[in-house]
Amino acid sequence: MTKDAGTHVSAPGRVILFGDHSVNFGGPGIALAIEHRVHCKVRLNSKFSVDGEDLDTQKHPYARGAVLQTWTNMDKPLAIDFESKIPEGTGLGEVAASTIACLGAISMIHNHLIYEDIARNAFEIHHEVEKDGTPLDISAATHGQGIYLSCHAEKNPLWTFRKENKEWTIHDLDMPDMNLVLGYTGIPASEKEMQAKILRFYQRNSFARDMITDLCRISAKGHEAIASGNLEETGRLMTKSHKVMMTLGAGHPMLDKLFQAASRHSYGAKLTGGGGGGSLIALTNDPEKTILAMEKAGGKAWSLELAAQGLRLED
Repeated sequence: MTKDAGTHVSAPGRVILFGDHSVNFGGPGIALAIEHRVHCKVRLNSKFSVDGEDLDTQKHPYARGAVLQTWTNMDKPLAIDFESKIPEGTGLGEVAASTIACLGAISMIHNHLIYEDIARNAFEIHHEVEKDGTPLDISAATHGQGIYLSCHAEKNPLWTFRKENKEWTIHDLDMPDMNLVLGYTGIPASEKEMQAKILRFYQRNSFARDMITDLCRISAKGHEAIASGNLEETGRLMTKSHKVMMTLGAGHPMLDKLFQAASRHSYGAKLTGGGGGGSLIALTNDPEKTILAMEKAGGKAWSLELAAQGLRLED
């Protein structure tokens, strides 16, 4: 039975605590789902549409992929409408959250929702559109909470993804109580452009390859620090990761300002996402001072609420 009146679901954005860029070279990564969500409503319609416009292959590749992966009644078109609560340009995983929310909303038209299937379908869609990438973002948006990605199974495995000669296992990660503050530079950044820039650097320069190796080691140590609840060590490793990424070329003057401001009141801080603008996260025991410091440095800042749920049905 279909829900002719439509469905409404949401999926969370994410921050990357460890593994920015290095996950693209086979390293581990940690992402935390956050309560900045993308909402998606789907209903039967006279034509396929996205936010009131005709569904277009070029303009709406992820929504089109969700329809092709999930909807079996192509003679019954759907209207798909998004509402994002993720601030534009912040680099907090909006594309992955949108794809997961769209897949979930279409699945719920048939009262059918299997999280692993949603994550796998999203991974296929993203690979079809982007020709590359890891399942870190889509897994955080699907599962919520903390996600640990590695190339082999460890404690609390959820799903394993394979594509060509690559393999990733997604794990549920128990997170200690922590206060995270996000600082936004106000400068939108293209994560894909930065990834391409660092890939070129990696291919040409052995120094860049050494730095990626360092980032992989930092991510593995960060996983150990989080597992033991050691916030001081986690913060120290965040700062170390940030400095390596600055050397790789992912920096921006506003990120430098926010990093210096946040570091005075935090265990550690680092960019999250691609860099070149975008956002910085700080692990702190004094969120108010950290927020004030980053705002005085010229950014926008607020405390983050971690999302205990990933994909969820809304009223």
